[in-house]
Amino acid sequence: MGQTALAPDCWKIKPRTVKELIRNPRPLMDEDFVLDLSQKGVDMRVGLDMARLSLGEKVRSIVVVTGDSDFVPAFKFARREGAKVILEPMGHNVRPELREHADMGLS
Repeated sequence: MGQTALAPDCWKIKPRTVKELIRNPRPLMDEDFVLDLSQKGVDMRVGLDMARLSLGEKVRSIVVVTGDSDFVPAFKFARREGAKVILEPMGHNVRPELREHADMGLS
């Protein structure tokens, strides 16, 4: 899955603080910053795992908890390789094209 690594550029100044500092300059304080822990490349890694597992016939079914239509190519690939793709959106809206490429849904 994705990795969370702290780097100096992970700390972002709050937009509200920037506006305040423009109006009234002052020294920065710890509470003026927020930690940015956004994940990058997670969808790609999950898609690659789906492809690897279905290509090696290591699984018969793959359950994916998502509503993100970026997974359509991974769904198509896994199904072509014979794996069943079960979509579980956990009650959230799902793009029709994602639902079209799943074998079934749990909800």
